[in-house]
Amino acid sequence: MKRVLQGPVFSFLAAWVSFAQSAPPPPEFQVASVKPAVPGPQGVWVTGDRIRMLNMSLKQLIEFAYDVKGYQVSATGWIEYDKYDAIAKVSEDEAKLPWEKKFALMRLMTRTLLADRFKLVLHRGSKELPVYALVVAKNGSKIRELGPNPGDNVKVDSRRGHLSAQQMPMSQLVEILGSQMDRPLLDMTGIQGIFDVTLDWSPENPDPSVAETKPPLELALQDQLGLNLESRKSPIEVLVVDHADKASEN
Repeated sequence: MKRVLQGPVFSFLAAWVSFAQSAPPPPEFQVASVKPAVPGPQGVWVTGDRIRMLNMSLKQLIEFAYDVKGYQVSATGWIEYDKYDAIAKVSEDEAKLPWEKKFALMRLMTRTLLADRFKLVLHRGSKELPVYALVVAKNGSKIRELGPNPGDNVKVDSRRGHLSAQQMPMSQLVEILGSQMDRPLLDMTGIQGIFDVTLDWSPENPDPSVAETKPPLELALQDQLGLNLESRKSPIEVLVVDHADKASEN
């Protein structure tokens, strides 16, 4: 005798099948090529409907695709050292997207590309790593909050050794400063609102032809903003590579 699924069981299975059928596939490039790198510049360039990721290791491609720092990718061997040129193209409609949306979409498409061409499998984890904690100095912060964070009115002039901004939240200041460092930077200032800020410092590896009179970043933070950098350890999200194959030319 046949048994007929009824009630909650049938409803659950129907919903699961519907979800499985409706889940969209991951975004992918219209056309893509991955080859061993030729000598030349290194980096990511986006022009129109094309993205060029040149002279990059698989580890660096993972950093770009998942928008993480190098210390957040746990990988060794050829994944760090073998260099590739990846050139890809999106559709005409995708090329017309606003810059930020197109760039974010290209990151997602790069994830699909890495899974396809390198058979990349990874998982997210947590690891205790050295970090810098940004804290208020002993004599107090020199930052004066202007009000609550409206979220979208910040005006920034950020370049090598200089930062000036209006209506900046601490989260964005930490993001900019963190890009200058070799480890994560955590906000522990307790500053919640927006503020105007000017910061000048001597960048690492300064131009030897220029006489540098600015203080190093750590002293500039103390003197100009009343903030300190403290070395600590903290759990940080990392990406662990479980499997990867060398990409063949295509």
